[in-house]
Amino acid sequence: MRAISTSVFAVGAFLAGMASTPASAAYMLATWQGTIVSGSVSSADNGPVDGLAQGDYAGQAFTATFLYDTTVQPGQMDYSTPGLSSYLYGGNGFGPSPILEATLIVGGVTIDLTSPYQGLVQQEHSADGLIFQQSDTSWSTTGFTPEGMEIDSFDRGLTLAAYGNAPAALDQDFSMAFDSSTPGYGTASDCYSVVQYGSSFSVSSPYCLNLSLKPESLTVVDPPAPGGLPSAVPEPSTWAMLIFGFGLVGASLRRRKALATA
Repeated sequence: MRAISTSVFAVGAFLAGMASTPASAAYMLATWQGTIVSGSVSSADNGPVDGLAQGDYAGQAFTATFLYDTTVQPGQMDYSTPGLSSYLYGGNGFGPSPILEATLIVGGVTIDLTSPYQGLVQQEHSADGLIFQQSDTSWSTTGFTPEGMEIDSFDRGLTLAAYGNAPAALDQDFSMAFDSSTPGYGTASDCYSVVQYGSSFSVSSPYCLNLSLKPESLTVVDPPAPGGLPSAVPEPSTWAMLIFGFGLVGASLRRRKALATA
């Protein structure tokens, strides 16, 4: 009886281990690396913008990352063609943005350019295919300063694109390099004004980060579950096996209890 009970517990442990194995991940992490072609940081008060000091940043290296959800959410625009392309757009009245995080790293400074306003992830599987990722806000009110001035962000976003033969599906790992035969381009911007209503003070974009980017490489991987995001859910068949295993364990425990009291 002890051997049977031990084997039952072993089966239960095995099935529990299978249940902890996640299903296909929904999240992908794209990392673009390259050079800033042109662009600068300017500030009305001579201070930094998003942690970057004023100045010309042409020629400096950059790293941009996008964390995005490959599953189609209600309301999103999905123009994908299986086997040929993926096109997923959200935000701005079309469900949630597929872009969950968008960051830019320049000179050791990490800038959060995430925007829930709108996001787009696109991949085309062809010799002249396009890879396009965007997180962007056209206009949004971000709040008030202690002095009572309202900060209005009217241009904030991160966009990167390149021509290349990427996988048709968004949930596949891949990497590629870009050169004159497979060119790429991109922009990073965070320009905003400070407006004090009820007075004549209104300055157009006194604080601005505006960079033109040239990507040279792209790597897309399935990352570990990021903080704050739900972990993957086990497959239905795994749940069934897990429940069956727990049933065996429960039956064994009840039988041992009955024998002990007999």
